Amino acid sequence: GSIPMGHELAVTPLQMIAAHAVLANGGRKISPHLLMMTDSREPEARQVVVSRVVREEVADWVVREPMAAVVQRGTGKQARLEGITVFGKTGTAQKTDPENGGYVSDRHISSFVCGAPAENPRLLVLVMVDEPQGQQYGGSVAAPTAARILKRGLDLEHFLSLAGSH
Repeated sequence: GSIPMGHELAVTPLQMIAAHAVLANGGRKISPHLLMMTDSREPEARQVVVSRVVREEVADWVVREPMAAVVQRGTGKQARLEGITVFGKTGTAQKTDPENGGYVSDRHISSFVCGAPAENPRLLVLVMVDEPQGQQYGGSVAAPTAARILKRGLDLEHFLSLAGSH
């Protein structure tokens, strides 16, 4: 019961995005890598499949059903984009109190990880906010910014694909 509340479980941002990338990649774990741009504006692909972690049909279901529902009608509604099925997961974790080792109720890490399009994921975004002021929930603090970054990235990808086809 404590893990969904952000207790007893800690991951780095890289681990968080890598786990969600497994789902977006149809259950295949691809080693994280830097993507360098060449002079021709085409990315150098260095994708190395490490292993299949989740069955493809299970990964696709998680992305298209529960994670898409988080954005369509759940806690991530502020990440909706017109005409694009966004999938995501909100996170709101209480921070630890270094003095007593417990958790404090007034300091949080709020996060939102999302991707699109759910039918054929092309881009993932993770936004984490350490000790936000005012609202504390990932859906209200991090989701709007993640949606703006996601939209901009998808628009750029679309622009580059059009520019490359001429």
